[in-house]
Amino acid sequence: MFDNHRLRPMPFRCEGLLVAEDGEEASQTLAPLLAERGFDVPVACGPLCLLYDDGTIAFSSYRSPAWPTPNVIPFNLGGPSPGSLRKFLGMVSTSTHLVVENLVWTPRR
Repeated sequence: MFDNHRLRPMPFRCEGLLVAEDGEEASQTLAPLLAERGFDVPVACGPLCLLYDDGTIAFSSYRSPAWPTPNVIPFNLGGPSPGSLRKFLGMVSTSTHLVVENLVWTPRR
């Protein structure tokens, strides 16, 4: 529901991976940062699903239980402009040890 009704209507979206190269649990690094930056959790989820929204930018992630890679967060991100999404990704990569990989933009850049 979140992806269909919040992310897909966004004018700009990207998807990719956040990778903790040190092998740590990536979601335990990301969650405190986003809470500190004012992102709300619109629906409580389990450890394999992450949903965050600050009113401008929406973030979702789902990992399959069959994919045992806690150091990787596959994500979908939506926002009003490519610049706002780049700013978010830059904030994550400079404030944590997470590395952004495999970005795919919609609409294509």
